[in-house]
Amino acid sequence: MAPVGHPQPVRTLIDAPLAEHERLWAGAGMPHTVFRTTFPELVPITGGEPAEVAVGPAQVRLTPR
Repeated sequence: MAPVGHPQPVRTLIDAPLAEHERLWAGAGMPHTVFRTTFPELVPITGGEPAEVAVGPAQVRLTPR
């Protein structure tokens, strides 16, 4: 799912280890619909919550809002 452009708020989780990368490419599954960003930019433009999404095999840790 694209991280931006929703008509209403959508809970968005951003995998916290992405912060280790200098640049990120975000998109919606099509090669011509991506944009370059950084972790510090991605969090506020998406309203996303940094989370440990890929903790281990079949484990996802979510905190209630």
